[in-house]
Order: sequence, then C-alpha cells, then structure tokens
Amino acid sequence: MRAGELAGEGLVACTSTPTMWSRPPEPDDSFEDKLERVAGGAVAVLPAGDRRGTLHPGVATVPVTGMDPCRVVAVTRAHDRGGLTAAFHEAARIWAAAVRAHA
Repeated sequence: MRAGELAGEGLVACTSTPTMWSRPPEPDDSFEDKLERVAGGAVAVLPAGDRRGTLHPGVATVPVTGMDPCRVVAVTRAHDRGGLTAAFHEAARIWAAAVRAHA
C-alpha cells in the first residue's frame, strides 16, 4: 500500500504521547484500545517491525511504502550517566548505523 492511499482514512492517533511522562495514561487510551478501534475500521501507522498489531485477531498489518523516515530523538537529563541510559544510547547508535548501512 502507498502512503497516499491512506488519505481520508480514520487514523488512530497516539494522543497520550506528549503527556504520558507527566501523568498516568488514561484508561481509554491504551494500545489495546487502539487495536479495538483499528479492528472496528480505523487505521494506525506503526514503525516497521512493530508486531503489537498481531495481538488482536481482528487486525492485520500491511506494509506502507512511500513515506519518509521519521526522526527519533532520545532525550535524557543533562547529567544522567546511569548504566541504562548509556546502554540505551549505545544500542540506538548501533541500530541507526545498521539501518544506514542497509539504506
């Protein structure tokens, strides 16, 4: 499917993303709720390789072509040098290099 074919479709947005770090997620804004809306006829666009859509028997995943890659930014506290932060940043660098090598 080409990205242009999604025009006019009911897109399920991730409405909690901007505020999810400052408060608990709303009970009606879970990923499972999004899957229910998609099973009812809405459309959601997920990153390539995201297999959460397979958790619902009424949802099928279809690759979408013709979309520009999205930029992802990892933001941490300025002086956070914890082991998990460093490990995440290193994993992200390795993954990004692998993606660029296959582009």
